[in-house]
Amino acid sequence: LDHSRFAEAMEAGFVRLLSAEQADDAVRTAFYRARAESRPVVLSAPADIQQADVLDDEPYAVSRDLLPAGPGLPNPDELARAVDLIASSRRPVILAGRGAVASGAGAQVEALAERIGAIVATTLLAKNWLAASPYHAGISGLYSTAAAMDVLSAADCVIAVGAGLNNDTVAHGYLYPEARFVQIDVRPNALMGGGRCADAYLHADAAAALDLLSARLDGRGHRQTGYRTADVAERLAGAAVDDRPFELEPGTLDTRDVCRRLDECTPPDVGLVLGGGHAVQIATMTCNRPRELMLANQHFGCIGQGLTTAM
Repeated sequence: LDHSRFAEAMEAGFVRLLSAEQADDAVRTAFYRARAESRPVVLSAPADIQQADVLDDEPYAVSRDLLPAGPGLPNPDELARAVDLIASSRRPVILAGRGAVASGAGAQVEALAERIGAIVATTLLAKNWLAASPYHAGISGLYSTAAAMDVLSAADCVIAVGAGLNNDTVAHGYLYPEARFVQIDVRPNALMGGGRCADAYLHADAAAALDLLSARLDGRGHRQTGYRTADVAERLAGAAVDDRPFELEPGTLDTRDVCRRLDECTPPDVGLVLGGGHAVQIATMTCNRPRELMLANQHFGCIGQGLTTAM
């Protein structure tokens, strides 16, 4: 079997271990590519090489210590275009994904949002990140609350930070019909849902790009209220609580109440993995306590895979 062709068919990267002496370099390369390319990487290690002995007293050095994390500063022309788009907007949204989380860009997201009057939403993979703010709209996309959809659909600028703008995240165009997009990503010019490109694309690390945007806007003296009003905060407060009455069969519980109670009694330092069974939609929209790890699985609708993923 040609492992490289198999990996290519899965849209994964591929690194081949050619000798036992190259083990450190191969593993470092695989980890670096997984981080820089934001995708799985297959490390092919033949059985005979796995069994070989290596005389190596040097400690393993991780890729983060030897190799750059990815692209640094964005293209100056794209940066200028992004600043113009943001400065001319009145209802901006910052849409954060797992790339923003991985970059540790939380402080930068909150600082820019405060400056430009933006509400913050996340992709499903960054669920509940920075959720303590009263101007946090929750998940952007098909899992959005009704109140969040109403607010997001009026946005005139979306700043996507390490977020894949696929059709689920933008609700097939329903959420942001009139918005212009600024996208920050370590991948080179990733396409949005529907095959369109962002109006300004910053190929850069999330934290570094946000620092530059804030500095350029500060130089212009740009600061506005935007979405950050008492009315918007009131509309978003409690939007995730669904209290519509449903008639229950005797001896049964409301799934929403069960999920809320499990979320409340599970300490925030404990990760929560949601399986792909029939309750995944309710659990995804109801378990909103911020925690270090929150992973909502779909598994192509395959019930029972959540436990193995959590393990």
